[in-house]
Amino acid sequence: MRTGALLFLAMVSGGLPASVDAADAIHIQQLQAIKDQWTIMAADERRISLEGRFAGRAGRLLRLLNSDLVFRVEEGVRLPKLKSGRNVEIIGYLRSRDNKIDFVVQRIADGGSDLDRLVEDRKALPLNDAKAWYGLAAWAEKRAAFYDDGDLLNESRLIVVAAFEIERRAIKKGDGKSLRALADRVETLGLETSLRTQMIHESLRWQWQALTLNRKVTTKERQEFLKVLEKELKGCKQPIRLASPNLLRNYNRNPKKTYDAATLSNQLLLHRYFYREVLKPLLLVNARADGSNGRAIAKELRSRIPEEAELAAKYDAAELQFRIRSVESMTRSEMLDLVDQLERINRRKVADDTKRRWVVASEKRLVTRGPAGLVQAANEYDALLGDKNKAIRLLKQAWQESSEKAEIEERLKRYDLYRGEETWLSKEQVDLLPENQMDQALREGRVIKGMTVDQVRKTLGEPDRISRFASQRRVQIVWSFIDASSSRISVVFERKVSDAKTNAPKVILVTTLPSK
Repeated sequence: MRTGALLFLAMVSGGLPASVDAADAIHIQQLQAIKDQWTIMAADERRISLEGRFAGRAGRLLRLLNSDLVFRVEEGVRLPKLKSGRNVEIIGYLRSRDNKIDFVVQRIADGGSDLDRLVEDRKALPLNDAKAWYGLAAWAEKRAAFYDDGDLLNESRLIVVAAFEIERRAIKKGDGKSLRALADRVETLGLETSLRTQMIHESLRWQWQALTLNRKVTTKERQEFLKVLEKELKGCKQPIRLASPNLLRNYNRNPKKTYDAATLSNQLLLHRYFYREVLKPLLLVNARADGSNGRAIAKELRSRIPEEAELAAKYDAAELQFRIRSVESMTRSEMLDLVDQLERINRRKVADDTKRRWVVASEKRLVTRGPAGLVQAANEYDALLGDKNKAIRLLKQAWQESSEKAEIEERLKRYDLYRGEETWLSKEQVDLLPENQMDQALREGRVIKGMTVDQVRKTLGEPDRISRFASQRRVQIVWSFIDASSSRISVVFERKVSDAKTNAPKVILVTTLPSK
């Protein structure tokens, strides 16, 4: 506390000394503040050392700026050359005359300007004592406010900035908590808000550096830090399509220097870049090395970091490759979905190869299921690959193994293949064969010995009655067809009991009786 302020407190409390030195002067602002005490002080006529800015004079009457007190210079007191606006140092006392208070000047001298005093006092300040610098700034700010002195106010702000920098330099690198606490005083100190933004950014960089130093950041730590960034860095969640490679390169090299020198728009870009730097590993942490969940990762990237479109495309491609590699184990619908995707991106050759691999893998599974599996495999070769030759080979194999040969024969007929006595014939080959007794009977609608159940059904239709007779060796089935207008036909089929699965019943007897 300045000596003048101590003197002022003593004066107010009634403890003013009988004599004072000019160096202990109080300011006119202080004297004006206790105007209601002037009468009491005038009664004591104690000497006061006072300073204030000279406003003008008339003869031996003086005025100080922003004071309504009249200063009367005693006879014999030498008046120096005074300049308006400069400080004067006055020693004298308050006096009451005719119910009016004035100040009797016993000594007066030029006190220089407040700016000159500020410069000198600043030179004497310890370079690392922020408190002393703040104290000088407070004195200058108060004096500037009293006189509405813009120049002095500007100088006081510069001293505040200098004091603030002293505090900032005293913070150890990496101490983000202390830096953040200092940043929160920027507004109180009347400093530029951009300074606070720079300091918060630096404290966050320190905090992130401390988290990542020599260890892997946990998912929880990363998530919590993202919340801090969202709160502190304006616009960090807002995607920014514009890119500035040079800015980002410089930021990676020296985040503080680059950020502090950046324009407001570039700072917003760096907010987003910092946020992405923290967020991206969080989105990629669950990415599987085989690419099997690439689409899910790409979806997250496009949703939260749309600027990473190229990276998202790589993860999409990784899953596509995984699905191509894994096609043999897919269901039919999964395979078709994959083929459709490949065709949509004009990878038709890969799509065709993918279908073939799936069909070949399916064949290996299906052939173990007997004739039904062989038929299904044949269908896949034909429907998916258009490979009719392979389909025919599989159907022939199914016919060899099946007890239900008629159904497979019907399928083969779709390929214009017909069963001869010992081999398969094309339609052209069949047309060249001479008509045999069986074919003639079928063409004429007659039933003869050796016909199968299906042939009889095609010729006469469904029977009116079926009877069965069995012995230890044979089974006979009698189909009866009753025509009320003419006759009754009985067709007897027979098969061996031991060949129940492979030997289909065939006609052994046909009788025609008159209807009753």
